[in-house]
Amino acid sequence: VHYGENFDNAYYDPYRRELFFGDGDILNDLAKEACIIYHEYNHYVLDHINPELKGREADALHEGYSDYFGCSFSDDPQIGEWATARTGEPHMRDLLNQKV
Repeated sequence: VHYGENFDNAYYDPYRRELFFGDGDILNDLAKEACIIYHEYNHYVLDHINPELKGREADALHEGYSDYFGCSFSDDPQIGEWATARTGEPHMRDLLNQKV
């Protein structure tokens, strides 16, 4: 699970089909936030459903679906409150908005 210290990122590797979570240098440990875990797991699920879904537009779909399902599973519209706590930022992303 933990990729290593001083790594401020979490990601799914579609080639190895593994999830990686950094312990963070600036951010808090990304493996300790449910929404981030759900988000990365959803990348795995999408890749498992359609491994050919690649490219710029597909990457945008991956991020959107992973954000949506990550927030839905945790019943929290914000992603990354724990991760960004040391930075003074309230969150990484907020899906609660009125943009159309």
